[in-house]
Amino acid sequence: MNSMKYFLLSVVCLCFTIGVQAQTAKFIREYRNPKIEGLLNYAESLGREVTVVHTGEYKRMSFFVERYNDFRYKIEGRDMDDDLHGKLNQEYDERERKSVLLMDSIRNTFSALLDDASMSYMWEVHEGGVDSMYFTVALGSYSNSKVKERRREDRERELEYSFAPEILAFKYSQHEPGHVPATYHSTLGSGWFEYKFQPEDADSNRVEVDMRELIKIVGKVLKKNKMKYRTLHTEMDSTYNWRNKDEILYYSRPRGMGSVTTSLIYDAKPKEEAMEILEEIKAALWDYLDKHPDADFMIHNANAFIRLSFEPIRIYKVGREDREQFCVSVQYIERRNEYCFVISTAKGSCVLPTGWGRLKSWKNGVKKYYKEGIINKQHREK
Repeated sequence: MNSMKYFLLSVVCLCFTIGVQAQTAKFIREYRNPKIEGLLNYAESLGREVTVVHTGEYKRMSFFVERYNDFRYKIEGRDMDDDLHGKLNQEYDERERKSVLLMDSIRNTFSALLDDASMSYMWEVHEGGVDSMYFTVALGSYSNSKVKERRREDRERELEYSFAPEILAFKYSQHEPGHVPATYHSTLGSGWFEYKFQPEDADSNRVEVDMRELIKIVGKVLKKNKMKYRTLHTEMDSTYNWRNKDEILYYSRPRGMGSVTTSLIYDAKPKEEAMEILEEIKAALWDYLDKHPDADFMIHNANAFIRLSFEPIRIYKVGREDREQFCVSVQYIERRNEYCFVISTAKGSCVLPTGWGRLKSWKNGVKKYYKEGIINKQHREK
């Protein structure tokens, strides 16, 4: 009887442990610090793109801010370019206005968090027309370790914190006065804000995911949206020059690694429709990852539709020298003003060659093409 009780208790404890682990990725994804969230929302309202990176262990959010020089075109009413120059002056005035507001908000956010901080550091100097700032704050602490501080030897004014559930930092550096142009619009300096949330119970024992399962999950979403695909097979040796921009459109880290990549290139869609489909893909993958809490993954929640090429989703297999990757990339097709989904699995680095739209295979620069109009209509349901 006692052994039966022990068995039942062990089962209950096991189920509880699995339940807590399964909630970790979702908890990280949904956690919000109101003060930091307010800053991030304000940055977006001013036109800054906030990049969010999710993994099974942490969430990282960041944005970039620039200040601008005070050059402005003189508008005298005699130059045929006065209208253009006037618009440029207004554009840079507005950019600078928003940057000043955002940097004030950054400073105020750090100041508001000081009372809650386990460790904090704020430094700024304004001398000789040059501004420099470095702020960092650690919030909370882990039960089994103290917050650690490291001062960089090469940058004596900068501190780095680690081993805290929430860490945020902001650095602004201004160009030397002699390096700022005085005869045209230019940046005066740049700043980088980053926030990382990593709860204490994050599990560092990552395990491999089933790439075939991911292909099936994403394939079901795209099939539901009546999208067909064709297949591109890419091989690249580790000795091939991955910097060859005439041949390589995209090459993921680690650099210098060979690649065998299989890409499913789906029908292009208008922007609004493609955006909805991407959200469906993310939702389906989140559902899978929430059920596999130990899976090693990285999902970029950034705007995939403001650039020509972007990879919003990448999931890894770990523990192998020839690691495997699953990638969802979004490619803009200018002539049609539409967006194409490229779903890839790769051993080694993930590679997409130039001219991918018509390619059947690419191996170290040797190409084979589909005949015009031929599309693989078979959707794999492995």
